[in-house]
Amino acid sequence: MAIETLSAPRIAPSTHADWTRIKINRTQTLMTKAELGKLPALGVTDGIPFDQKKGIVHYFGGTFDFWAVEFDAQWGEFFGYTRIGGNGSDGSWGYMDAHELAKLGYTMSLCGRAIQMPLERDLHFDGSIPCVD
Repeated sequence: MAIETLSAPRIAPSTHADWTRIKINRTQTLMTKAELGKLPALGVTDGIPFDQKKGIVHYFGGTFDFWAVEFDAQWGEFFGYTRIGGNGSDGSWGYMDAHELAKLGYTMSLCGRAIQMPLERDLHFDGSIPCVD
């Protein structure tokens, strides 16, 4: 018996999001116009070894880090390096939905109370992705 895999066709969004206006916290947007202009399209860095790729935008919160290397503005999809709960080379390369990234946050304890903290965009990011193998 043959097994057929069906997948829903991807439908392009009818309206494009303004990625520079989507808030990730009270004061920061998902990216600036300058960062959006620097992000290459998906697949552009395919021939570059992982340890030589440069991040354009760095997001962090708690023990989560994501370094965006490429971006598809039509689909709202990043390609980059994600590290969760650690340091060193325990992260992975992959795709991240921009809307999902914008919703991320973390919980921290302050004086015995759980406080929801938003994701942050690194304002002093120099393009390096630490500890990438």
